[in-house]
Amino acid sequence: MRKIREVLRLKFDAGLSVRKITASLRISSGSAGNYLHRFNACGLTWPTSLSDAELERCLFPPAPTVPSDQRPMPDWAWAHAELRRPGVTLALLWQECPVLNKVYTFLSVFLEGVIESAKVESARLHAAL
Repeated sequence: MRKIREVLRLKFDAGLSVRKITASLRISSGSAGNYLHRFNACGLTWPTSLSDAELERCLFPPAPTVPSDQRPMPDWAWAHAELRRPGVTLALLWQECPVLNKVYTFLSVFLEGVIESAKVESARLHAAL
């Protein structure tokens, strides 16, 4: 169960640091920081009159559902060219390219797309011979 309200209460009412909040609630500092960052991004003020469920929906809205056939497809040739550059990894490419990050919300799905596009390109090249 999330401890969003407790994190917010300890931060704004008690004035505790994130480190003290995490020790008190036995949660990770990343979780506490994430709750505070999302709270600030929502533009809410403390104290809030929202219920726990409403607060959670505001901080963690559901992802928009876009049918897979309507999602923009990345330029796979560009992605493969970028991967040939020194220091470029699949994870780095996925993180830094907003189109890839929005279309493929999970890195594993992006990796499957890269592998599938490489297979198609390989088959195309073999057919040309």
